[in-house]
Amino acid sequence: MIRQSLFITVLLLLCCGQLHEPFFFSFGVSIAQAGFIKYDRELNSGSHRTSAFAFYTHDDTPSKGRSGDGFPHLAFDLHFETDNQQSTSGQVEVIAFDYADYRNIGAYIPGMGRRLCCTPETGYPTRCRSNGRVMFSSAIQNRADFRHEVLPLLNGTAELVLSFEPTTKGIHVVYVVNCQQDPSFDVHLSGTIAFSNPFGYLSGDDYGFLIFYESMFAVYLVMLLAWIVACVYFREGLLAIQVCIGSLMFVGLVESLFYQLFYMTYNQSGHVSYALLFLAVFFNTLKQTFSRLLLLLVALGYPVVRRSIGPWATKTGVIALTALYFVFCLWSEALGSLREMTAIEVPLLWYLYFSVPLSVLNGIFAGWVIVAMVKTSQSLPRQPVKRAIYRKLLFLILVLALIGLVATVLETLLMAGPARYANSWPWWWVWDALWQGLYAAVFLGVAALLRPNSNNTRFGYSELDDEEAEFSEQDDIAMAEMGVEVHEQSTDHAGSSDDNVDAGRGHLESDAETDIRSDVVVVDVHGV
Repeated sequence: MIRQSLFITVLLLLCCGQLHEPFFFSFGVSIAQAGFIKYDRELNSGSHRTSAFAFYTHDDTPSKGRSGDGFPHLAFDLHFETDNQQSTSGQVEVIAFDYADYRNIGAYIPGMGRRLCCTPETGYPTRCRSNGRVMFSSAIQNRADFRHEVLPLLNGTAELVLSFEPTTKGIHVVYVVNCQQDPSFDVHLSGTIAFSNPFGYLSGDDYGFLIFYESMFAVYLVMLLAWIVACVYFREGLLAIQVCIGSLMFVGLVESLFYQLFYMTYNQSGHVSYALLFLAVFFNTLKQTFSRLLLLLVALGYPVVRRSIGPWATKTGVIALTALYFVFCLWSEALGSLREMTAIEVPLLWYLYFSVPLSVLNGIFAGWVIVAMVKTSQSLPRQPVKRAIYRKLLFLILVLALIGLVATVLETLLMAGPARYANSWPWWWVWDALWQGLYAAVFLGVAALLRPNSNNTRFGYSELDDEEAEFSEQDDIAMAEMGVEVHEQSTDHAGSSDDNVDAGRGHLESDAETDIRSDVVVVDVHGV
């Protein structure tokens, strides 16, 4: 069993990592989430700014009725200015193209890596028209969605006001480039680039989140209402952990609501609502942290087997691990959201400072949960029903870990190259949504295990002696096979003779009220 637990732990370590950087970052391109990208910065000599957006066309859009006009748009309103007012030869360039043609832009130079600008050192005659210009293949000049604008900075200023309708479905990339060789030729870039889809300002790769969070909100709402009804109906002796489960359902509901409002606002206005984003990230962190805590408590046997978490050292470890996880998860989620959902540039190193320790903490949580669950299950040799419950929960975690591992492998294979990555963008959101679904499945399993019932106050605290356990085991097996509630009974007053014991068993229903001790376990096997 220990070997199995270690195997599952390895799977969870593989599946619970927080490092997920889009493949585009290796090419210096990040998907623009905001409909309006604002610039107010320096464009130094030999540098460039990049942005990208996933477009649907009028004919293949998934929706035309939300906030768009039914057509995609790409518009430029840019202003360039240099301190060198006497310059008459300086220029900047703006290039827009379909990402499928990225190999035709720039060139890979041995020993130098990928370069955009022609210089005497690059020496790429088939793509270099002149030094200080962007390299690109003539094969893309006739592409419908290719735009190349050369803007001379006469008297030190230049402007670009241009808009067009992309005609191909896919990711479109925009380069704003300063290829001048003069180190003093720095240009101040200001203005906006506006992207919009037929359904609104949201990038096409994130459209699925609109529907997903609407669905998750409905799921959590139904779960919470059902849980409230059960808690009210079985309110006598309601356990604290059952209240915690209901609270987590409420947190999940609020998280889904804020994410839904965030994406709806994004799609309608084209601007980021940082307040909604922060609230969504905060409640997501709460949900992740305390759901792991809940699963760990159940794995340690609370409240199914024991009344408390355990000794002082165990309590301290649980509290410390939970606190560390909350802090690192909050920062990691916040920085990751800023990187992926806004135009704010967050250094990758900052993100790694928090995501790497978070992956380690995830692994510690996973290993502790599995080992504790195995030990708790093994400590119940004469309580087969409760042992079966833990085995089912362990099996559920194993299945979900395997699903996560398969999904990770598929994601890696599907995005193994730029072409595959570019073609799979309509389904990128599924990979993030999958982890939300796996979380919900584990949460539902724990909720089913600890759901309110008519025997809340006696739900799993007893440690039976050998004589009681032998009696309980036989009754558990017999009654579980009949599909009724399993009552672990005391035989204190049954007498010292076997006849009294047999009589007590024969009149189980009539003697239940007087024989059951206050700390007896009552487990409903239906629906577990």
